[in-house]
Amino acid sequence: MHTAPVSTPSVPSDGWNPAQTGHALFRTRLGVCGIAWGAQAVVALRLPEPSLEATQMRLLEHARQRREGLWPQAQAPGDLNAQALQAVAGAQWFAAAR
Repeated sequence: MHTAPVSTPSVPSDGWNPAQTGHALFRTRLGVCGIAWGAQAVVALRLPEPSLEATQMRLLEHARQRREGLWPQAQAPGDLNAQALQAVAGAQWFAAAR
């Protein structure tokens, strides 16, 4: 009797893990911006849209086009990885300088 091998989810060869993704909205002088990230990198950064909901929708749309992920929303600054925190700080600094 031949049985088919059991398929288990795996991390792609480039190391991307869809379970290690997230997104957050953050305030700047320009308005509410958005960021999406994975364990290795920031995937998307979105400038303010006419509404908070539009910013979030466009951010997630762009992130999903670039990479597979669950994209849960961060509830606290500690939920962001180091790269995302650095990008948020840079965007806030840039917006404040304008």
